[in-house]
Amino acid sequence: FSFSGLNWERKSGCGGPGPNCWAAENAEPVTGEGVRLRLTRRSGKWYSAEIRTAAPVPCGAYSFQLIGRTDLLAPNVVLGVFLYDDTAGETGDPCPDELDLESSRFGDASAPNGHFVSYASGVCGPADLDDFSYALTGTYTTHQIDWAPGAVSFRLLHGHRLGAELPEYLIGERSFVSPLVPAAGGMRLHVNLWAFAGNAPTDQQEVEVVISDIVSAASVLAAEPAPADADRAMAVRQNPSRGGVDIQLALPADEHARVTILDVTGRRIATLADAVFPAGRHALRWDPTPVAPGVYFARLEAGGRMISRRIVLLP
Repeated sequence: FSFSGLNWERKSGCGGPGPNCWAAENAEPVTGEGVRLRLTRRSGKWYSAEIRTAAPVPCGAYSFQLIGRTDLLAPNVVLGVFLYDDTAGETGDPCPDELDLESSRFGDASAPNGHFVSYASGVCGPADLDDFSYALTGTYTTHQIDWAPGAVSFRLLHGHRLGAELPEYLIGERSFVSPLVPAAGGMRLHVNLWAFAGNAPTDQQEVEVVISDIVSAASVLAAEPAPADADRAMAVRQNPSRGGVDIQLALPADEHARVTILDVTGRRIATLADAVFPAGRHALRWDPTPVAPGVYFARLEAGGRMISRRIVLLP
């Protein structure tokens, strides 16, 4: 179908993320209103919704104007607005590029409900992550991704607008400048509404979010030189996980590195490493037994910098 000057496809069948089952009719174009995305139950089974552009899109600024209380989703309901390299994913790349603006608590009612995430091909984990909590005063929001080769900026705004003309319009913002941010290629726009880990909403209520409009414009970003510590990185594998979690480090020089695990309150629950490491790649493993399922964070402190990555433990 055609919407906001772009051609779109609706997802159907069963599979990831989640896993979930997807119903094409749960993404319903409505003339004069937009596209209704619904998470519904039929005959005791839950069905999710997803749309994507029929073809890759160029770099640019994409403003998704939504209607719905995205701040009040049940803890295991996920709303995703993102760019994803479908071409790489469909040809076997296990970790395609993805630029993601998510609203969800990922099963943990006490966790933050806003997330700006940049996934990079070959990293197999977030290259950059910002988790934050937000609350709305109405039902209109703008979820904006401004993407250029080597740079991305995420914004979450109150109301339907293209920028934060006043400070109170801005809910959250994150910029990531790195050679890990891809240039144009196989990236398509996606919006989805789904159940985390395939579990029914905890309140057993169906959910609807309306995409009122999607405004496309030229990017205002200019890629900047990567910071000097661009080779310092941390990635989490087997995430989400029901067991052990593998954590990979990359250090640009011999240096002291400390890796800890924190809960959502910031309390340290484990120290995985606190030593001098040689330059290069290193592997660590966290056995979360007997930690309860929920959201946690791996934190790397090295070279005067700090990098955090979200970990989701499933029941």
